[in-house]
Amino acid sequence: MKKFIFSILFLLQLNVMSQQIDTVYSGCSKQTVLPDVMGVLDTSKSSGWTLWAPISDEFNQNEIDTTKWAICDMYCHGMSSMAYFKKGNAKLDSGRLILETKHDAPFTCLGTTKSYSSGYAISKNAFQYGLIEIKCKVPLETALNSSFWLWGGIWPGNYMTRYDEMEVFENVPELYSNKIFRQNLLRKTWLNPPDSEPRIEQTECRQLVYNQTYSDAYFILSVEWLPTEINFYVNGHWTNGFKYTYNQSFISPPMPYTERSIFTCVDFTYACPQNVQLSLSLTDTLLTPIINRGFEIDWIRAYKLIQGVPEYWPSSILLSDNELVKVHSTVRFGGPVNNGNVPLNSKITVWAKNEIFLDKGFTLNSGCRFEARCTITQPSLFITTNGTANDDE
Repeated sequence: MKKFIFSILFLLQLNVMSQQIDTVYSGCSKQTVLPDVMGVLDTSKSSGWTLWAPISDEFNQNEIDTTKWAICDMYCHGMSSMAYFKKGNAKLDSGRLILETKHDAPFTCLGTTKSYSSGYAISKNAFQYGLIEIKCKVPLETALNSSFWLWGGIWPGNYMTRYDEMEVFENVPELYSNKIFRQNLLRKTWLNPPDSEPRIEQTECRQLVYNQTYSDAYFILSVEWLPTEINFYVNGHWTNGFKYTYNQSFISPPMPYTERSIFTCVDFTYACPQNVQLSLSLTDTLLTPIINRGFEIDWIRAYKLIQGVPEYWPSSILLSDNELVKVHSTVRFGGPVNNGNVPLNSKITVWAKNEIFLDKGFTLNSGCRFEARCTITQPSLFITTNGTANDDE
C-alpha cells in the first residue's frame, strides 16, 4: 500500500455563468446529498473503470455459464424461512437470468420441512476492490426477498475466523414493503471456534425509503469498493457510504442493524475477497404468497482500474489520451508551459495514488464535468491489459 498525501473526492460542474461544487467528501460526512429518489435509470460508473470479465455476465448465452456461476441445489439458508434453494429455479430467458420461487416437493432442512423452492446463484470467482453493477427487476410480492450481495471469509485453519458481507440491495422482510430496502456492511469475527466463543459483530446499515415502489421496473444497483471506502448507488445516485478509520473519536459505539449517518466512519479494516450472491428468498407471511414473478437480472458488470506511470503531466488534456483515465502516482494539469484546458462539454475523472496538482493555467471550460480522486490503492484494485487480476503494484 502506498502512503498518500491527501484523500479527497471532489466534483466540479461548470456552466457559462457559474461554478458550483456539487459534492465534497470531508472527514466522515457528505454534504449536498440528494433525497432518496429513484431518479432516471443510469449507471454510477465514471471514466477510468475497465470491464473485468471473471464476474461480468450479459446472460445472452443459451445456458448459465458454469465457469462463472454455481447454482445452489437442495440447500437451505436461514435467510429463506419458507423455501429451500434448488437448481431448477435459476434459468436464462431472453438475455436475462431468472430466479424464481415455486411450490415443490417437501424438503426438510435446518429442522423445518419446506414446501417451496427458490433460486440462488453464487459467483465462482471472488472479487476484491472495484465496482460492481447490476441491472435487475424485483417482484412486487413483499414476501419474496430479492438480494444482490457479496460475502467472503478467512479460514486460517479448519474454521472461519472472519466473515465480511456487503449487501448492495436487500428487501426488509420484517417491514413487508416494496418501498423500503436496505444496504449493509457487515463483519463477524471469531477469536476462537464459533462453538466455544461468541462472535464479535459489527454492522452498518441504512434503510432507503422511496415514495414510489422499486418493484416491477428495472433499476441499476452499484457498489464501488475501494480499499478504504465503500459507496452504494441506485440508478447512478449516491445513496450510502462508509469510510474506514482507526480513529475512535470518529466512530460511534457499535449498534448492529441500526441506521447511522449517511456517510459513516467505521473501524473496518481491509475486507477479504468476496463472492457475488444473487438470491430470491421466501420469508414468513400470514398470507399465501403470490410467486408468479421472479427476480430478473439483465446483466452484471464488474470493473477494475488500470495503473499508470509515476507522474502524469500531459502537455495538453486530450480525451483521446489513454493515460488520462489510469491511476498514476501523481497527476499534474497546467503549469508554466503545459496547456491545462479541459475540453468543452467533456466528462473527465482523474485518479491518483499520492497527489493531484491543478497548476496555474488549469481551466474548466463551459459544460465540463470534472472529478479528481486520490485514493489508497491495493494490487487487487487493478487489472492488467490482458484482463487478469494484477499481482503487484
